[in-house]
Amino acid sequence: MNNEPINNSNSNAAGGASNSQARPEISHREDIYKTEIEFLKSFAHNPDFAGLYALNLNLMPSNFQSSVKTRYIYTALLSLYNENRAINFQNARMHLNGQMHQQKSHFEVCGELCEHIFNLTGEAGESPVEADVKTLIYKIKENSLRIESKKLLASSMNKLNNDKGDYVNTIKKCAESISVLLENSNLSGECNYEPDAIQTNIDLEIATARNNRPFCGLDTGFDLLNQAINGIENEMYLIGAAGSMGKTTFATQLAFQILKANPDANLIFFSLDQSQKDILVKFISEASGVSVKYIKCSFPRNENLDIKKKEGISYVASLTKRMRIVDESHGEVTIKDFKNIIRKHKLEFLNKPLVVIVDTISSIRPMTRYDDKLSEISDILSELKTLVRTEEFAMVATFNLDGSAEVKRPKRDDLARVPAYIYQPYVTMALYSDFIFNFETPFLEWEWGSSDLMVPIVELEIIKNKMSGNKGRIFYRYLDSLASYRECVELENENYNAMIENIEHFEHKRGNQPIPPIAPPHPPVRNIQVDNKNMGESDFAAKNKPKDKEKDRDKDRDEDIV
Repeated sequence: MNNEPINNSNSNAAGGASNSQARPEISHREDIYKTEIEFLKSFAHNPDFAGLYALNLNLMPSNFQSSVKTRYIYTALLSLYNENRAINFQNARMHLNGQMHQQKSHFEVCGELCEHIFNLTGEAGESPVEADVKTLIYKIKENSLRIESKKLLASSMNKLNNDKGDYVNTIKKCAESISVLLENSNLSGECNYEPDAIQTNIDLEIATARNNRPFCGLDTGFDLLNQAINGIENEMYLIGAAGSMGKTTFATQLAFQILKANPDANLIFFSLDQSQKDILVKFISEASGVSVKYIKCSFPRNENLDIKKKEGISYVASLTKRMRIVDESHGEVTIKDFKNIIRKHKLEFLNKPLVVIVDTISSIRPMTRYDDKLSEISDILSELKTLVRTEEFAMVATFNLDGSAEVKRPKRDDLARVPAYIYQPYVTMALYSDFIFNFETPFLEWEWGSSDLMVPIVELEIIKNKMSGNKGRIFYRYLDSLASYRECVELENENYNAMIENIEHFEHKRGNQPIPPIAPPHPPVRNIQVDNKNMGESDFAAKNKPKDKEKDRDKDRDEDIV
């Protein structure tokens, strides 16, 4: 009797310990259950996106360990997806009713949850549809691995406790089973940290042989730019400029030329500065050689231009099959949206080169609010750089420079105000033209007999080039009627670089003082005939007043007569 309280207290203590150990396990199981529901919501409402990831990451029904309900629903959705049938509640219910377990159809077991998932009610309506499908799949597979590993260990421990046989063999089999389980789970792909110089060289040789050109990246359509940066590789490239310098137009033309010069490449254009319509208008103008103005408003009609325009539209239509345009017509783009769109289309364009154009990078919204703009830009660029490396695609993004870059050539020091623009990208470039705001020493060419009579020269300076010492400026003619750049030939580039060196030397000599304005020449003196009738008396007298020489000559003549 006296021992009962002690025993009770001991049993309560033991029960409390077991309860405290069980609580984390229950909490973890509930979290996984919610994760599985979130994935099923994504699959039900965005099947193309979630289905591609599920197949690519080998997500199996057996990975759904938290509940038989989620396992049945995923089996139904995956079957519909593989059979290329519409994923909706009616088809899912039909499939679940056709599957039986212990004299019950699967729909009787999980029908209510399935309805909640499609209608976003009940348990499935607590949060919006989660779009980060890749993370959800990793969590589901990680939990499955955890549970399967525990089962293997428990089975081996039970065998060791009850079997008097070969302990070494039992442990060996357990270790082998866990090793196979780890290999088959493949949570984040094959991670091999051992460098392989031979395989790397083989990959480069294959790429060079396939491209048959003197650079290993994708063709930009600009010969000198290809030579300078080795084409576009799976890295991050930044192009900076002040407002109205033409970085959006340059990025648009770069997108068109990448698609044109690389038939196997695919492209996603995040146009956060101009609309999809403006991009397509510039594409059609570039393809047809017809002015942007006529593409937008074909009046008055011109038969020859209409023929060229039609051919340009047909060509651009063939390119758009390999391109996706994301503008702000559906709202702002967050960093999370950006990652999900990339991963979705990376699966869609499987095993094909992918280039992403972003204009401008500052328009991508972070998931958290920053008090410091420098920290915000640095974190976004860091996340994008990691995404470029893990998903293996090329990214060309534009960014804005401050007002000082409007009236003088941007230097490395100007970009260093935001250090991430220098140390995060693979290549950093800057656009500038004296013609826009600073007409002190404008570079101009004259195109006689064309709609672009006065053609400004635009400079693209390579400020940082990680894998090459090739820095400096490349010059382009800008044709305003076509909103298009034409790369200057090598000799012209040498001449323009020499001119800039002379200008900078002169500015250094004069202490960087502004050039004094040159006084205009005096107008020429012309003998203008004046109507005497319209002249006043004073004007007429002044006009007919004899000059001093005439007076002297008259005086001498009078003296001779006397």
